[in-house]
Amino acid sequence: MKVLFFGTPEIAVPTLAALCAEKAHDITVVTRIDKPRGRGLHVKPSAVKEFALSNKLKVLQPVSVKEEVFLFETEKSAFDLIIVVSFGQIMPERLIKAAKYGSINSHFSLLPKLRGAAPINRAIMNGEAETGVTVQFIEYKLDSGDVMLSETVDIRPEDNAGSLGARLAELSAKLILEAVVLIEKGRAPRRPQDHSKATQAPKITKQDSHIDWEKQAEEINNLVRGLSPLPGASACLGGHNIKILKSALSIEKIKLEPGRIGAVSGGGVPVGTGSGVLRLLELKPEGKRLMPAADFARGHKIEAEVFDRFKKENCR
Repeated sequence: MKVLFFGTPEIAVPTLAALCAEKAHDITVVTRIDKPRGRGLHVKPSAVKEFALSNKLKVLQPVSVKEEVFLFETEKSAFDLIIVVSFGQIMPERLIKAAKYGSINSHFSLLPKLRGAAPINRAIMNGEAETGVTVQFIEYKLDSGDVMLSETVDIRPEDNAGSLGARLAELSAKLILEAVVLIEKGRAPRRPQDHSKATQAPKITKQDSHIDWEKQAEEINNLVRGLSPLPGASACLGGHNIKILKSALSIEKIKLEPGRIGAVSGGGVPVGTGSGVLRLLELKPEGKRLMPAADFARGHKIEAEVFDRFKKENCR
């Protein structure tokens, strides 16, 4: 099968790798343009491009998939199937219909729940008990296409966005391979979504990442898990902007006002919330490496301080 694969981040690589391993498909890859990444902000290719080049696949990088030249060339190339996994741009209707068998997308939620750009983050942030992967036929309206396949995954108490995403990426690979076989055999099922049950998972903003210590400890812990490893839940501690990347609900019977730090120990930094105590375990100060929260607190002589509950720019 002649496949046009759209994907950009690491989470899309297992699906592309699975398709390559089949050795039965002629695959062309479309990924986002190279961007500055990392501490040095050096221009680097996406994870999908790196994999594609290492496997000698043709790579296309239009600035926008709405470009006339790109659309014309795609239509002229007569692809059998378009597969999209975490690409990062909305597909125009003309592109959706450009392949013989149409276009399918592997979405990291159980549609119609959590439509949008950040379903993995939002599932954990919302305190969901389960999520999954849905393979859908793409329609122009975001994540609203008929469902072909789906499978559920439990969200473990220790999961963060990174660990959950890794499991979902492997499941995506499995389901896409199944989907391709069904399409080739003309047996692909189509189940319309119940749009009345749709929920949204919009892109994470800076405001989403700010911790409000008046909220319950469990809700803040879910925020930390849902934003780890990137972009990280943010707070201001002792005048320092920090990203909190690991925390745990405290079982200690101590009372602390929201935002107030208790006695620092090797087990972390206890912080009061609107209900309960949250123990900070790992954090990353701005421009520095990840470190144990207790080491940071001791090194900066921070104890019995109050976290800034406001925006990052208020932390000086």
